[in-house]
Amino acid sequence: RALRADSDTPLGPGMLERVLARAERVAPHDFFVILISDCDGWDDATRASLLRLAQHNDVLAILTYDPFLLNLPTSRDLVVSNGERQVELKLEKSRVRKGITDAVGAQAKSLLDLKTQLGIAVLPLSAAEEPTAQVRHLLGQAAARRQR
Repeated sequence: RALRADSDTPLGPGMLERVLARAERVAPHDFFVILISDCDGWDDATRASLLRLAQHNDVLAILTYDPFLLNLPTSRDLVVSNGERQVELKLEKSRVRKGITDAVGAQAKSLLDLKTQLGIAVLPLSAAEEPTAQVRHLLGQAAARRQR
């Protein structure tokens, strides 16, 4: 099935687990699995699914991120939404910024741990840059490291 921006597939944090569970059924052994995700909904169950996939397949994880979250402004409020609800974040409050930074950091650490624990290749993809050039650059770096 083709991916589309206007897809009627429901959104939500449980979708990542559903996709990984389906990938486990479709790719039981000796496949090359590429996960491209912001990992919204990442938890112990999704981690376990990805680890099971990696036991019998080659896995490449391309993790999309928004660099805005790495350097939050300190002088304005930010309205965020999940498509159904929205909330205003008071970024001038250090505890709000710290909470966001800590959550982003914990998720990143958990995902990068996959690289060290199982040797899953993990590549970062910034939402602020053109993706095709980034992927070419990242894959070129990986190929150069393998040739050394």
